[in-house]
Amino acid sequence: MIVSIAMTTYNGARYLREQLDSILTQNYSDFELVICDDCSTDNTWAILAEYAEKDTRVHCRRNDKNLGYTKNFEKAITLCRGDYIALSDQDDVWTPDHLAVLLENRSDALLVWAQAEFILQDGTPTGEKRLPASQVAFLAHNDNDLFRTLFFCCPAQGCTMLVNRILLEKAMPFVATRAYDPWLTLAAASLKKLRYVDKTIVWYRIHDTNVSQPSLWSSRSLGMFQRIRKKFAQYKTPAAFLRFLVLRPFKNNDADQKWYKEWVQRCLDWLDLFFARFAPDLTAEQSVIFQGVKRYFLALANRTDFFYKITYFQKYGESICLHDNDGSKNFKRIMRKKFIFLTFRFKGL
Repeated sequence: MIVSIAMTTYNGARYLREQLDSILTQNYSDFELVICDDCSTDNTWAILAEYAEKDTRVHCRRNDKNLGYTKNFEKAITLCRGDYIALSDQDDVWTPDHLAVLLENRSDALLVWAQAEFILQDGTPTGEKRLPASQVAFLAHNDNDLFRTLFFCCPAQGCTMLVNRILLEKAMPFVATRAYDPWLTLAAASLKKLRYVDKTIVWYRIHDTNVSQPSLWSSRSLGMFQRIRKKFAQYKTPAAFLRFLVLRPFKNNDADQKWYKEWVQRCLDWLDLFFARFAPDLTAEQSVIFQGVKRYFLALANRTDFFYKITYFQKYGESICLHDNDGSKNFKRIMRKKFIFLTFRFKGL
């Protein structure tokens, strides 16, 4: 069995050495580390060359042109030889047993992922986990509720993933306009081959140049996180807080209308690409869920009033697609599970 690690870099010199050291000192040491640099202009490439010279497991490529975050990861993955491929960002710190934990728990899963804990840019732990213990039971099941939830928010983070090459061959190429994490997670969930391990294997660094954010509303400092959590406490329900958070920035002007229309269209395009790729693998129940999700976004696109769209999106939109086959609404049950992810940074529900 060959294990590969795919890493991408872009102007990451500040934290790169610490991440490379944590990878190269793993308890499980039989791997290759494939790194694609996306035309960095700082000292990143010099650091990579230094490590490649010292350790034969390190293989570096420099792009001729900037590919962007998702496509750069895609290139790094295509250069890997492994049967299993772990994904790595440039600015985190892996625990010594990162690879060992994922490999030991992979079983028949095509994608296995684990817990992360947040650290500040100087490495100071925040005491916050990406997913609190109260949500683990929900993540442990590959059921239709989890499949449905993944269309709205993705709890899995690429830097904690180990992916079977079988899934990657089916899931690539990635959609350039969206992060690869939800695409891979949904692909594995559609095959019921997704597994979560409730053990911390990554120290996720929060700083002002994060490319992938740790949550829907990423805290760029612990102080911001604490202020948001305090604000959440003023609302009786997660839904009320979410409506406040979403509605507050928008002014219903032409720019907002244009942004919203483009966003909904990107969601619809992404859904069409997903269905075209994975439709043969979906169960009958999953197909029903997918069509409901698409009707939900189509309903958003067909609204003309911007504020009604937003309110509809937060308060009523789920009722279009969240039904049992017999037509009875699961609205409250699904909303509770959906908001598990939307509010996990603010309050354990």
